[in-house]
Amino acid sequence: MYTDPSLTNPLAPESCALYFNCQTTLLDTFRTCFPDELTYEGNRAIVFKVDATVRRELVKECIAAALTCHRRSRRSRPAGGARK
Repeated sequence: MYTDPSLTNPLAPESCALYFNCQTTLLDTFRTCFPDELTYEGNRAIVFKVDATVRRELVKECIAAALTCHRRSRRSRPAGGARK
């Protein structure tokens, strides 16, 4: 399954959201690492106010984690192990 993050939030033009595959634990990880620096929408998105200042490196870390999560999960499974 592809976890490419996307930016859309047509119902809230004053904000934008970085959406992730909700079947991963990425948002739980981000909540643990960045509890006060980001705003979350369930297990699906990080929400940004359009006029807010956000650390670029923080966003880059989240996107990089999303784009590499399957590679990391494959490494953590035993060789020849089937996916559940």
